[in-house]
Amino acid sequence: MNWTTHEVTNVVADLKNYNLYSSDIALQEAVRRAGAAPHEAELARYGALLGSEASLRMAEDANHFKPELHTFDRQGNRTDRVEFHPAWHGFMRMAREQNLVALPFNDTRPGAWAAYAAGFSMHGQIEPGSQCPNSMTFACIPVLQKESELFEQLAPKLYSHTYDARDIPFEQKSSMLVGMGMTEKQSGSDYTYAAIDVLSRRAATVLAQQGVQRGDRVALMCLNAPGFVIAMLGAWHLGAGVVPVNQKLQAPEVDYIYDS
Repeated sequence: MNWTTHEVTNVVADLKNYNLYSSDIALQEAVRRAGAAPHEAELARYGALLGSEASLRMAEDANHFKPELHTFDRQGNRTDRVEFHPAWHGFMRMAREQNLVALPFNDTRPGAWAAYAAGFSMHGQIEPGSQCPNSMTFACIPVLQKESELFEQLAPKLYSHTYDARDIPFEQKSSMLVGMGMTEKQSGSDYTYAAIDVLSRRAATVLAQQGVQRGDRVALMCLNAPGFVIAMLGAWHLGAGVVPVNQKLQAPEVDYIYDS
């Protein structure tokens, strides 16, 4: 149906089709001051790509469509395969082609570190989630370089500008990422996403019984443990904000936060 009830004048138009680099005077000046002028043309191209309407829509899709876990194939074989939306792979590919995985290590031009920082900053303005695996890989490169024999085998795949999304042994891939496998065992338990969802909704019920409402701020003083995440999500379920409070603070410092 195509009809209009009234003219909307109090909402700005969507920001799209703009260049994140050429529209950011402070960033341009910082890049030049850091000696990264040789990288400006590439940064400008990437800024235009990130600010395009297609990239902005892709960022929405990448965050809207969650990864899907496929534990078995149709024959009943265990697979434990995680399927990501094409939009996620799109941003991973963009970052890789911009060399945001290894720029300071494989680009000998002056200002490579500053150019990397500028590109990383722009990418994060549009879709920050994809920076996690890329920055983990980035951080591993100087560590792996200390093992020269191993790094000689891995360098071509780490330095590659090609994104390879295939879930196959790394020897068969054109590029690679370095990630981490982690499980939370504090308090003697593992937590699935489903379990955290149930527990956080229980926390929301408890907070609501204490009078917490939408728009309230909830101060959380917790150890670095699953309980903090569960309580935080519980507050968010109610539409309340969360103020983390360091458990090492002294009483006057805590009082200052509570009274602010």
